[in-house]
Amino acid sequence: MSQPPPPNQPPEPPGQPPNQPPSGGFGPPQEPPAEGPSFQKGPEQPGQPPQTPPPPGQAPGGYGYPQAPGQDPAQTPPPAGYGYPQGPGQAPGQPGPYAQPGPYGQPGQPTPYAQPGQPGPYGQQPTYPMPNVPQGQGGGSKKLLVIVAAVVAVALIAVGGIFLFTSRDDDAQAKDDDKGHSQGGEDGGQDGGQDGGKGGEQKKPQDTNGELAWQVEPPTDFNAKIIMELPGVWFAGDNVVKYEHDAVRAYNLETGQKAWEIPAVRGERCAAADTASGDKTMILWGRKCEKAMGIDLAAGKELWRADLPAKEGESMADVSYPQIGVSGDIAGAAWIGGSAAYNLTSGKLLWKPTEDYTKCRDRAYVGGEMFLSKVECGFGEEEKLQHLDAKGGKKAEWVAPNGVEIKRVFSTNPLVIGVNAGGESSISITDLMVLSQDLKLQQKITVDEERFQYNSAGIGLTDAHNVVVDPDANVIYLETKAHQGGKSRTNEIVSYDLGTGGQKQVFELGQAGSISPVAMHEGKLLAFADGGYEVEANLQLLDPATGEGELFLELPTDDDEDLRRMTTTSNARPLYGDGTLLLVAHQLFKETSLNKAVLMAVR
Repeated sequence: MSQPPPPNQPPEPPGQPPNQPPSGGFGPPQEPPAEGPSFQKGPEQPGQPPQTPPPPGQAPGGYGYPQAPGQDPAQTPPPAGYGYPQGPGQAPGQPGPYAQPGPYGQPGQPTPYAQPGQPGPYGQQPTYPMPNVPQGQGGGSKKLLVIVAAVVAVALIAVGGIFLFTSRDDDAQAKDDDKGHSQGGEDGGQDGGQDGGKGGEQKKPQDTNGELAWQVEPPTDFNAKIIMELPGVWFAGDNVVKYEHDAVRAYNLETGQKAWEIPAVRGERCAAADTASGDKTMILWGRKCEKAMGIDLAAGKELWRADLPAKEGESMADVSYPQIGVSGDIAGAAWIGGSAAYNLTSGKLLWKPTEDYTKCRDRAYVGGEMFLSKVECGFGEEEKLQHLDAKGGKKAEWVAPNGVEIKRVFSTNPLVIGVNAGGESSISITDLMVLSQDLKLQQKITVDEERFQYNSAGIGLTDAHNVVVDPDANVIYLETKAHQGGKSRTNEIVSYDLGTGGQKQVFELGQAGSISPVAMHEGKLLAFADGGYEVEANLQLLDPATGEGELFLELPTDDDEDLRRMTTTSNARPLYGDGTLLLVAHQLFKETSLNKAVLMAVR
């Protein structure tokens, strides 16, 4: 069985802008475009080659992680899969080192990296938006820019690159456009520029200008040696409910006024279910996380409390790295060395498996549309995923092939999991497995472990919070790692069809900073762009039907330094509900100067 990682270390104090890479690189300097972001579409493919996570000691990429001190992005090799030339020692026309499918699941050949003169890595010829030229201005200079752009485009095609670039008459005008019209043509689209999906009719700036509506200040005293983890946030009616350091509290989404609270002092690593079932959920609490509590989120009341079962001869449960799931009327908690499940409404103990590490045991529970258990046998020799009933009985089972580790459960409807099949690191995700409701393998999608990142608040199966699954379209959205894009670091959002396993779309932000999937909103994808210290953070609304995007909400990060730091730290995640964007801290640091807020709400 793999050992849990050491406790997280506090990050460097936020607020310092990342190192700025020098201009140049593989193309002309990139300025943030006046138009909205664009999709690059490609044919459906079986998937992409496997991936490697960041080196040990390097913070995983999140939405807007600052550049590591002393790191020069221009010296960092670009990740595979963006149309860059082949690495040294690889013969033209030959697949990359991960091109062969794994020995399990459905067969499929991952697409090799792009070759010189060949289509891009997504199977299509690269496309290059023309520079945004204001009409009726500077005719001679504009013609020259178009000619230069065309020559550069030909050179880029020769190496299979994919780039977005624009030109401006002067830097001052570009900065003004970025701040005031970051998603429209110049002067709000009056020059005929695209507005990102509204047919040329741009929203007025005040329609998308958000304001910091309210925030919850961090505590100055809490029970932690270095870090306290803060899982547990739910939407319930007009409220957002947050499990804080000493209580579960509900806040009105519009006003921030506290609606109710339930005292519950927590230890450093007390888990909470990441979902609710009928407005009910479960948390672990107590100084050692040895207690469970059922909560009615709609009524704002405690349903029951219980001591987790301890081993024979011990006075209380020894809880390490617990993982909780709720589904229907089942609420289960599993940890290293124990597990238990309760009736979510009454608190009645449903089962308490006998722990025998020479046999199989429940290692983690996942809730949602079904109640799942990750089962480990021996010392990690075999892993299974089981669908359990209210008595702990096995309704269905999927046994991971030999050598394959179950790392994440991204959705239970449809059921999509991330696995490591011989990845370069023990935390890598090399394949997505799509399972039916009776846990039969439907599709295997190989993904490049060097290309994608899975932002995480912990090591739990459901802790990755930058992956969105659309059950209506049967599509998953993933976030790529940051890479060099013109002057700045940037990244993309890539979608895959869960039915065919083929890649569908690539969304390129076209501005500085990173972008992350947040949630589906009326059939479209909400994505958070951090701005990368160059433009204000914002929400984008991406339409998979048209392949277009538009500015949805702009944050006042230029006016509020604490808000800016919340958008560019690994310690906060974006959530959206009922017209409110929430930035939610998932850790508290003993060094309180690192804590900017527990919650920040922008409307």
